[in-house]
Amino acid sequence: MKKLIVTMVAAALVVSCVAFARPASTQESQESQFAGAVPAVDSLVMCMLERGYAYRPASDEFFWASLYYMLGIYGQEDTRSTVTEDTVSFPAEVVQDYAASLFTDYRGVPEIPEELQGSITYDESNGSYVLARGDAGLSETVLGEGTPCSEGSYLVPGQVISLEDGAVLCEFEVILTESDQMFPYTVSELLILSES
Repeated sequence: MKKLIVTMVAAALVVSCVAFARPASTQESQESQFAGAVPAVDSLVMCMLERGYAYRPASDEFFWASLYYMLGIYGQEDTRSTVTEDTVSFPAEVVQDYAASLFTDYRGVPEIPEELQGSITYDESNGSYVLARGDAGLSETVLGEGTPCSEGSYLVPGQVISLEDGAVLCEFEVILTESDQMFPYTVSELLILSES
């Protein structure tokens, strides 16, 4: 059943976007027009691979797990964050900025699900979210050339590459939509095609 669903979603992505482009080399892709989308895409892919999720923006658990990855890895560099030895905290506006890049249909921050309250807390005294610091690990997310889907949206192939031996750990397709938010693109859909 899972293979049938994956096949149907993949077919819908390809049909809706007409064509498929091959991933570019690491150096080319990081200089591509989609470089600003790498933090969001990398965070989503890592969350999906490590936790076994499908891209489901309507799920509060998926929303927060994905946001946890993005804030824990990439948010530390944001000048609005407060970093300690083992935690990083963010004002609500930062959380909203990062969430908007993960989900095109972002409508606001939901309550933190009980399953994640040990990893993410909300400090009401100063209106900030506190979470454990993360690290980028030993892989790199690489985005390829995009194929226009509709006005302002692109189907973009990608890979997760091991930094240790250059092996392809995962291949995926993502639909990126242009944004006027903090990040230049938001993620509209993401499908893992293969993983090793």
